[in-house]
Amino acid sequence: MPELQRSASALVLRPLFSASEAIKFARIELLAAIVGVIMLVWFLTHTLRSLRTVFGGSWPVTLVKAMGIAVVYAISSIPAFALILLWASLT
Repeated sequence: MPELQRSASALVLRPLFSASEAIKFARIELLAAIVGVIMLVWFLTHTLRSLRTVFGGSWPVTLVKAMGIAVVYAISSIPAFALILLWASLT
């Protein structure tokens, strides 16, 4: 069953990413924004469903885990961004 889910997800995501880039290249801002929102919703839904499938638990526990992961990524990205900014300003 996971193979079927993975291939179905790939069948949806690949054309969506391709369409998003094509729309950006065509400079159609409204359509690019709409596709961007669709991709964000799809990504968040897919991530939460994957977390629940892999780790189990109820939806509230899954949401707490996802928020914890988001906080860790946010905290770790601040020093990484500062280092990249410093490196870019020195070169």
